[in-house]
Amino acid sequence: PAPMTDRIATDRPAFSDTASLVPRGRFQIEGGYQFTYDRESKRRIYDHTFPEIAFRTGLTDWLEFRMKWNGYSLSEISDVIKTPAGRRVRDEQHDDSGTDLNVGFKLPLLRGKEGLPNISVIPSLNLPTGGSGKSADNVVPELKFPWNYAITKEWGVYGSYFARVNDGANGQFFQNGVTLATAYQVHDRVKLYLEYLGLYPGIRDEDCAHILSGGPIIWL
Repeated sequence: PAPMTDRIATDRPAFSDTASLVPRGRFQIEGGYQFTYDRESKRRIYDHTFPEIAFRTGLTDWLEFRMKWNGYSLSEISDVIKTPAGRRVRDEQHDDSGTDLNVGFKLPLLRGKEGLPNISVIPSLNLPTGGSGKSADNVVPELKFPWNYAITKEWGVYGSYFARVNDGANGQFFQNGVTLATAYQVHDRVKLYLEYLGLYPGIRDEDCAHILSGGPIIWL
């Protein structure tokens, strides 16, 4: 195995994948939990997704194998409906099942030397292993180009460009997007980050989607 010379670089909790590869002969197992709440008019949607497992291993100094599975998605859809008697009541339905599996590789394109950024490429496939309502029901190819650049020892910027042939309710469509983020080391074990995610388009035949996230990253 290659020697461990620095902290491990993870794909979580941000949207951007890291440009760094897992060292040869080493492996990482990452996990997480995500809660989302969506409110549109009288509809409420709650979703819990876990364990968001990612397995990454360095096959060589220039090739990483990676497998990701978001796990189970437990959704509750709450609508206000009118009964035959004319009363308005809240109707709740559940949509619980597994999500699709993602399998791919990461290869370095440019290693940051002489003021240049780190750039990698991640070709992958989303496989239709999920349940009804959670799966694309199709093999979805995806290509990502994550990058990062250290401005100072404490402050850096990173992001990615990605493209995929997504599968929507009205058929397949080409979707691309970008992430752009900055992170600042405020303590030896604490980093703050702010990140933008743009999807173009967000859903087939609809407008783009823009998401902003941020928070602390803490090493224990």
